[in-house]
Amino acid sequence: MGFSSSSGFSMIAWMNPLMFTVLLVFFWIQMKGYMAFAISDSYFREALLGSADSLGLSIEESMSSLKVKETGAEMQVAIQGWIGTAQLKSKGKESESSVRQIAQGMTKYFENTPGGMNFITSYFYLIMGAFMIAMSIWMFTLEIK
Repeated sequence: MGFSSSSGFSMIAWMNPLMFTVLLVFFWIQMKGYMAFAISDSYFREALLGSADSLGLSIEESMSSLKVKETGAEMQVAIQGWIGTAQLKSKGKESESSVRQIAQGMTKYFENTPGGMNFITSYFYLIMGAFMIAMSIWMFTLEIK
């Protein structure tokens, strides 16, 4: 039994749920870790290094990763300063507790230290949300024939 139209199922009918599932899994994997929105790259770096310093950790920096010298924990850092987002995630299970502690310290830093903000992503989400609300209202006003 295949995906023929004679059986009532076509390949096109399965494509939408299949694409949605693949995208959902992709975004779930991509978004693991800690995200910061509406942030400048220098403010994120200051918070990261300040958090590590307050925990008594020294950090070895490379292109897109950090290594805690005392524990050997490695973490990946991705900063998109032009749109105001940044991500911090562990490179393995053994690094998760160190990353969690640093992220908690960064949260405290953000709460107590004013810094540079970049609201481009926030504005984008606001505009997209307004479009979704408008589309929902429009769809509810359609008449079903």
